[in-house]
Amino acid sequence: MPVNPGVFFLKAKEEYEQASTDEAKLECLRKMLALVPKHKSSEVLQKEIKTKISKLRKFIQKQKETKKGSYQKFS
Repeated sequence: MPVNPGVFFLKAKEEYEQASTDEAKLECLRKMLALVPKHKSSEVLQKEIKTKISKLRKFIQKQKETKKGSYQKFS
């Protein structure tokens, strides 16, 4: 069964792809998680979004702890 996300989810996904800062990407991922359909066929998509949120949160925390002047972009 395919996932049938709504228009708002697709808009949030587009915002995520266009986001330039890590904080903006994190906010868009949280919005995507809130808007993703909650049913059996979307469990994989939910898991992917949660994994991206976790990795990005750790990456941002690591950047704040190092406090170096160089900027490393999360991909």
